[in-house]
Amino acid sequence: MTTGTHALRPARLTPATWSFLAASAFSSMGNGLTFPIGALYLERVLGLPLGVASLFFGTMAVAGGLASLAGGKAIDRGEPQKYVGGAVLAEALGLLAFAFARDAWGVCAAGALIGAGNGLFFTGLTSLLATLESGETLDQVFALRYWLINLGNGAGALIGGVLVGAVGERVLTPLYLANAASSVLLAAVLLAPALLGARRRPPRSASAHGENRGSERLQWTSAQVAIVLAHGLVVLFGFALFESVIPFAFVHEHQASVSLAHVVVGASTIAIVALQIPIARWVRPWRKAKVLEAQAAVWAVAALMGLVAVGVAGQSLWCLAALYGACFGAGECLFAAGLQSLVVRSVPRAQLGRFNGIVAASYSAALAFGPALGFALLERVTPRAFWLAVASVMLVAGQVWSFVARQSAELRAT
Repeated sequence: MTTGTHALRPARLTPATWSFLAASAFSSMGNGLTFPIGALYLERVLGLPLGVASLFFGTMAVAGGLASLAGGKAIDRGEPQKYVGGAVLAEALGLLAFAFARDAWGVCAAGALIGAGNGLFFTGLTSLLATLESGETLDQVFALRYWLINLGNGAGALIGGVLVGAVGERVLTPLYLANAASSVLLAAVLLAPALLGARRRPPRSASAHGENRGSERLQWTSAQVAIVLAHGLVVLFGFALFESVIPFAFVHEHQASVSLAHVVVGASTIAIVALQIPIARWVRPWRKAKVLEAQAAVWAVAALMGLVAVGVAGQSLWCLAALYGACFGAGECLFAAGLQSLVVRSVPRAQLGRFNGIVAASYSAALAFGPALGFALLERVTPRAFWLAVASVMLVAGQVWSFVARQSAELRAT
């Protein structure tokens, strides 16, 4: 068994892979310029009611889910680069439309383009990377890409904050234009003949349908159903809550400064940047379902930190908020090192697009409904019950991942 000490060596990746990773990191920097300020832009720059923000994010979620479900079969039949590149162009057009929108209809149209682009991008991402790398090298790319996009998001957010502080809110429209330009660059790399010519053709499907990829019906195994279920639980009670509900919970429960929310999110980002590559090396020999089982356990521990934070104040509260964020970030590193690698091991190559379309659609739905669910819980139960509920769901998700690991072991044994 390898120890992983040589994992993530740059020399092992193809030039096409490095081109995509570099462009993806640059695009994520563009996203970082605008990601935190969507609602503020609508209210303060465009002068629209705050309720339009709900329409915008809701439209994004619906469009993303529909694009994911509709695009999977096409990605299985065609070349993933072309579909993913087109998805990034759609997102760029949506960002341009958002920058110049002047009413709710324009904002919703922009949200539809951005959401559809995001949905199709994440539906085809695994298939795209699987045409460029394979085996352990592909595992490395999944982890390296996650590290790079978080590094880019953090750098973009920092640059955006400095520019707004120096120039004022009038700079927000140019920031959206810069974000759109970074997406155009990524699309150009994906659609460039040089990248398309450099890709390695995927191996023929062992299902005897290799001549007509994507035409056979998607065959579900119990492990695949379990992957979708566990993924949905983790996104609904993990990522979706962390984006809005968790920072609010830390501040609201203690009537603390809003800066406490920045501590939670900042600690998470720092942890991802610092730990993603070391964790990917550490878990390289593990079965990927076991990596995700560990991720669910780590997020259960993070929820217990939130539970403890309910009863503290002062410096102890700030320390626990930082620890929570760091723990959540470590869990994200495990998630990035496990999920896509598990999918490519559990789903036939000719069905990756459709399976990831369902996973991406469930992700969009969870992100749409998760905050509403989280805020409803905070309104109806005690803070301690809220944190216990989150921890319990993570433990359930861990058991589902354990089932996937057992199924995988049984398949190898036969």
